[in-house]
Amino acid sequence: MKTSVASRLLVGTSLFWPAILLAQATPAPTPPAATAPAATPAPAEAADPTPAEIVVTGSRIGRAGFEAPTPVTVLSADSLAQKAPTSLPDALTQLPQFQAGISAAQERVTGSGRVRGGNYLNLRALGPQRVLVLQDGNRLTPTGNNGGTDANLIPQMLVDRIDVVTGGASAAYGSDAVSGVVNFVINDRLKGLKLLAQGGISSRGDNKNYRVGAAYGTSFADDRLHVVLSAEHFSSEGINQRSDRKSANKLITLTGAGTAASPYSYVANTHYSTTAYGGYINNGPLAGRQFLANGQTGTFVAGPSTGRAGLSIGGDGAFFDPACCTLIAKVRTYQTFGRVTYDVADDTKIFVQGAYNYGKNFDHPIPDFKLGSAITVFRDNAYLNQNLTAAELATLGTTPSFTIARLFTEWGPGKILQRAKSFDGRIGIEGSLGDSGIKYDASYSYGRSNFFASALEGDNRRFFAAADAVRNAAGNIVCRITVTNPGLMDDCVPLNTMGVGTASAAAIAYVRRQSEWTAINKMQVANFNVSAEPFSTWAGPVSIAVGGEYRRQSLHQTSNSDPAVPVNFTGIRGVPAGTPQFFLNNVGIASGRYTVKEAYGEIVVPLAKDSVIGRSLELNGAVRYTDYSTSGTVTTWKAGLTYEPIEPIRLRGTVSEDIRAPTLFELFSGQTFRLVPLSDPLTNTFGTLPVVSGGNPNLQPERARTYTAGIVLKPPFIPGLQASVDFYSIKIDDAIATPFQAFQLLDLCAASGYTSPLCASIERPLGVSNPAAANFPTRIFINNINVSTFKTRGLDLELSYRRRLGEGNFTFRALGTRLLKFSSRPSPSSAEINYVGNADFQDTGANSYPLPKWRANFEVGYTLGGFAVSVQERLLGKVDRSKLQVYTDQKIPTIVYTDLTLSYDLEKTALGDAQVFLTVNNLTDTKPPLFSVSNSPGLAVPTLRSAYDIIGTQFTLGVKLKI
Repeated sequence: MKTSVASRLLVGTSLFWPAILLAQATPAPTPPAATAPAATPAPAEAADPTPAEIVVTGSRIGRAGFEAPTPVTVLSADSLAQKAPTSLPDALTQLPQFQAGISAAQERVTGSGRVRGGNYLNLRALGPQRVLVLQDGNRLTPTGNNGGTDANLIPQMLVDRIDVVTGGASAAYGSDAVSGVVNFVINDRLKGLKLLAQGGISSRGDNKNYRVGAAYGTSFADDRLHVVLSAEHFSSEGINQRSDRKSANKLITLTGAGTAASPYSYVANTHYSTTAYGGYINNGPLAGRQFLANGQTGTFVAGPSTGRAGLSIGGDGAFFDPACCTLIAKVRTYQTFGRVTYDVADDTKIFVQGAYNYGKNFDHPIPDFKLGSAITVFRDNAYLNQNLTAAELATLGTTPSFTIARLFTEWGPGKILQRAKSFDGRIGIEGSLGDSGIKYDASYSYGRSNFFASALEGDNRRFFAAADAVRNAAGNIVCRITVTNPGLMDDCVPLNTMGVGTASAAAIAYVRRQSEWTAINKMQVANFNVSAEPFSTWAGPVSIAVGGEYRRQSLHQTSNSDPAVPVNFTGIRGVPAGTPQFFLNNVGIASGRYTVKEAYGEIVVPLAKDSVIGRSLELNGAVRYTDYSTSGTVTTWKAGLTYEPIEPIRLRGTVSEDIRAPTLFELFSGQTFRLVPLSDPLTNTFGTLPVVSGGNPNLQPERARTYTAGIVLKPPFIPGLQASVDFYSIKIDDAIATPFQAFQLLDLCAASGYTSPLCASIERPLGVSNPAAANFPTRIFINNINVSTFKTRGLDLELSYRRRLGEGNFTFRALGTRLLKFSSRPSPSSAEINYVGNADFQDTGANSYPLPKWRANFEVGYTLGGFAVSVQERLLGKVDRSKLQVYTDQKIPTIVYTDLTLSYDLEKTALGDAQVFLTVNNLTDTKPPLFSVSNSPGLAVPTLRSAYDIIGTQFTLGVKLKI
C-alpha cells in the first residue's frame, strides 16, 4: 500500500500543531529578541567574544536579517550540519531557493571537459555563475574554468553562520550577485578546541564516507593577539556502479517523436540496433552481420524498433552496461585555514589569514566507443583473413572497404580524475576613529587556484593508424603507416577492431592515453570600506558607507587536446572528417585577464520614527560604478524601503539594477569539442558528432532588474512566532547563454519544418533539409552569445516558531518557494518558453532541471536536557515532464523526503563537552521518479539527478567535542 504525500506530511509536521496550541496555553517567558530572527540560534562557541551586532549580508550597513530591505535568510552552521553532515554546501542545496547546482551526486555529464566535482551553488536555477559566494564578505578565487567557486573548499569547522541573500546585490558587492549572495561568516574569535569525527553509509552498503576536523583558537598578550586554526578532511567512496540502483539496470529510453500524434513513452531493455560489442557491419556484402568474440562474423538480430533511429528493444545490439561505470564519483577534500589577529589599540586591529585547500574526484563513467560508421575496415586489413571464413572472404570479394560500429567494453571504462588546489591569503586592518562613530576596514588578498582534469580514453590519431593493420613485406602484421610513411609513427602497434577481446593488451595501451587540461585562476583584490553616521534627522541617525575596490583576475588554461590545433592524420586512412584528437574530451585553451575598478556608496535615511504614520520608515539606497578593462563602464544601483506601521508588522521592498560580467572563460576560451551520440530526426540515423563551443571576446555584461517586496510578521499574541513573505522578480537581458542543447536544436529545427533560424547552428554536408542518410550533421555549434532573456518571479515564505513545551523547547521552521514564472527567450527570433511546472529547462552540460511550482522544507524539533530530535520534510512539487513535447505519462508526482536527526549532549566528560549525533537522510528510502535523460541505453540513471535523490537512505553517525 502506497503512502500518500498528504499522509507523509501529516506524519512529519501536523502531529506537532497540537503542541503549538498547547504551548500557547502554557505561558512561558518571552525569549530575548534575537539579532537575526530568521536564524537558528548560533552555536555556543560564537558567544565567546563580547556579543556584537550581527552585520547581515546584503548591505554594507549593519542590519539584522528581518530588518534589512533585501530578503536575507540567516542560517547557523550547526543547524545546517545536522541536516546534511557531509558538508555545509550539501545542506544548503536542500533549501528551496537552491536548485540545479553542481556536485558529485547531481552531476551526470560523463566527460571530463566540464567541472564534475566540488560543490557549486545555484540560486533560483539561474546558474552558479550568477550567485556570488563570499567568505566574510570577500570574494574567493574562482575554481574550475568558468568563474564559479567550489564552496566545499571553505573552512567549514570555523563557519559560524551563512547568510543567503535572495535578491540582487551588485550595488553592495559587485558583479555576479544577480540571483543573490551566499556569505560564509567565519568565527575568528574562537577559544578552545573543537573536534569532529563522523562516518556515513547508505542502506545499500555503499556511498561510504567519513569526515574529521579540528579547529582551535587561543589568545596571547593579554588577549590582544588571537590565533585561529582549522584543518578538515572529507572522504567519500561514492557509488562505484550504476547497476547498484535498480532503475539503471532497466536500460530505459524513449520511443516516439514527442508529438501529439506520436508521444514519447518509456521502454525498457533498449539496445543499439546498429552497434554490436564486437562490431556491427554497416555496409558492403556482409552488411547486417556482427563480429563475434572469436573475431568471426555471425548473424545479428535486432530487436523490435523503438521508433527512434538506432535503438531497438532487446536484440543483439550493444548497450552501456550499468555495471561497468560509476554512479557517484569518489571524493576527497582537505581544508586548512589560519588567521592571526592583533589588537594594536582598543579600536584598531590588524590581521593576516591564509587558506590552502585541496579536493579531487575520481570515477569511470563510460567505456570507449565508436558509433555510426566511424571505423573503416579496408580489404587489405591483415586481420580479415584470420577472422573471416573462406566463404565470407569470397562474398566480400573485391569490396574496397566497409564500416563497423562498436563499444569497446572489454577495454574497461575510461578513468577520469579531476583535482583542484587553491590558496587564498589576505591581510588587512579594521578599526574605528575614537568616538566619532566612523568605522573602516582595508585589505589586500591574493588567490590562486589550479584545476586539473585527466581522462584515460582513445587517441584518434593512434586509433586509426593502429586499426589500419596490414602485412609488410616480411609477412608480419604492422600498422600500414609504418610501411607507407616510415619514421612518422614507427611505434604504432596494430589493433584488431573486429570482435570482442581480439585486441592485444599492447595495442590497447598504445591507443589509449590521457586527455588532459589545466586551468589556473589568479586573483588580486585591494579594497577599503568606511561607514559612519555623520548626522541625524528628526527620525534618527543617517548611516552611510563608501568604499572602493581594485581587482585583477586572470585565467590560463592549457590542454593537450585543443580542437583548434589540427590533428596530423598524414598517411592514415579511414578518418572521418572533423575527427578531433580524442574520442570524447577535446578541450580548448584559454588565456585572458581583466582589471576591475569599482567605487560605491550606500546610505540609510530614517524618514519617520514613532510618528503618526507608524513606528519607523527607512530609505536605503546604493550605487556602484564599475570599470572593466574588457567591456568598459557600468553603473549598478539599488533602492530599498522598510516600513513598520506597528510593532508586529514590517514591510520591505527593493528595486535594483544588477550585472554579471562575462567570465574569462566565456570571453577567451578556444573551441571545445564534445563528441555526443545523437539520433537525427531529419536523416533518421544515429551516430556521434562533435558539439562545438567556445569563447566570444565580444560578450558584454548581462543586466538584470530585480524587484522584491515583502512583509515580516511577529504577532504578539503568539510569542515566539515570526513569519515573512517576499515577492521577487528578476529579469536578465542580454544574458550570456548557449541557446539550446544539441539534441534540442535537432528536434526544434525539425519541428519548424527546417525553417527556423536555429537550423543555422547545425552543419550538414547536403543542406538544411535533405533527408539522405549522408546528410547526417558534421558539427553542431552552441557558442555563448548575448541573446537570451531570463525572467523569474516567485514568492519566498518563511515561518519560525519557538516555544517552551513541558520541560523542553519546541521549534518549528518552514521555508518555501512558490515559483510563479521562470522563462527564457533563447534568441530574439525565438518564442518565450515558460519552464514553471515542467522539466524542459537545460543547462550547458545537458542536465535537465525540473522547476516545480512548489518547493518547501518543514522542520520540527524538540530539545529536553541534552537530548534533541529534529524531523525535516523536503517537498518538491509535481511537474510535467515537458511542455514542449508530449509524453504518454506527462506527470511527475510530488516527491517528499524525510530526514531525521538525533543528538545528545554529554557535558564535562573527561575530554570536555561532547555531542553524539545520528542523521538519517531520506529516512523512508523514497525512490527518484522516472525520467529518461539520454537516448544512449544504459548511459545514465533514468531520473533527474539534478533535483532528486539517487542515493536512497543515508546514515551518518558522529561525535563533536569542545575542549
